[in-house]
Amino acid sequence: MIGIGIVGLGKSGLDIHVPCIEATTGFQVVAGCDVTPERRQLAEQRIPGIRTYSDLDEFLADKTINLVIITTPTASHEAIALKAIAAGKDLLIDKPMALDLAGTDRILDAAQNAGRMVTMFQNRRWEPGFQRIQQLLKDGIVGKILGIESRRIRFDSTFNYPAQEFRPTWRQEKAYGGGVIYDCVPHDVDQILLLAPGAIASLYAETKTAVWSTEVETAYFASLIYRDGLNAKVENCRISPHGLPRWYVLGEEGSILLESDKGPAVVKRTVAKSARVRTIEESTHPVPDAIRPEGILFYQNLIRVLEGKEDTLMVTPEYARRVMAIMEAIHISARENRVVKVDGEG
Repeated sequence: MIGIGIVGLGKSGLDIHVPCIEATTGFQVVAGCDVTPERRQLAEQRIPGIRTYSDLDEFLADKTINLVIITTPTASHEAIALKAIAAGKDLLIDKPMALDLAGTDRILDAAQNAGRMVTMFQNRRWEPGFQRIQQLLKDGIVGKILGIESRRIRFDSTFNYPAQEFRPTWRQEKAYGGGVIYDCVPHDVDQILLLAPGAIASLYAETKTAVWSTEVETAYFASLIYRDGLNAKVENCRISPHGLPRWYVLGEEGSILLESDKGPAVVKRTVAKSARVRTIEESTHPVPDAIRPEGILFYQNLIRVLEGKEDTLMVTPEYARRVMAIMEAIHISARENRVVKVDGEG
């Protein structure tokens, strides 16, 4: 049995990670650490036998903890990760791994030097809408892909999402690592890279800071230009009362439109009748059933790797670094209003 200790007993820790852990044979939550007494008490009520700590050093000294999961606000990830590695723990860090690429590299280098495993959590790759888009592209239903557009457009402050006992507004505060880029780019980019893993030639991004915060961005847009000519556009906005389609894919032989993650996906294929005539054939594809708990497949891979039954992590350190490099490029491009290269893309 691999003992898990969770740093940060907020909604992510208790409502996303714990259900996955409880559904995975071979894992057991043995300890939790949080500065908020109410969250420690809630963890004790929900998880039988858990030991809770308010002090990180005391938590890391717990010998029953093999794997540390970090689900605290973004700005604290790096410092906690480095302490956990020094204490001899393997690591699962909720996205993003750190505030920047330099911090990510310090974590990865420390883990490699200490011989410890480190990975970054990804659970949105099992969203039903994305699963349908991924399958349609795998099937080649619209031929060679020319463009992909991913959007999450809504009116949402996020004030009600974090644990109310701690600091409900932290996702909109710079000091805590708030902002839609830190919160959403790792998920958005993960999905794009799974659809289009090729090398990225350049990137351009824009941000908006309005409505919910004066400190951090509440909307971002990024355009990823691939070396093979593919263009992937990614947008995430929390300040628009109007919505836009969740997915749009353009191929040489048609297009795919998915209005929302609930589906269905509508495919319009162009069929050549002659050199100058094409007709359009339309088909509808429902999204698959949701996989619950979301993230369970990530944890099943993780336990197999830790037990030596599988060689490769679903999110390798190299892959996590690539996601973080793209996130950093988005920050730089938006801040400096220019097209940029992505570190490591050649």
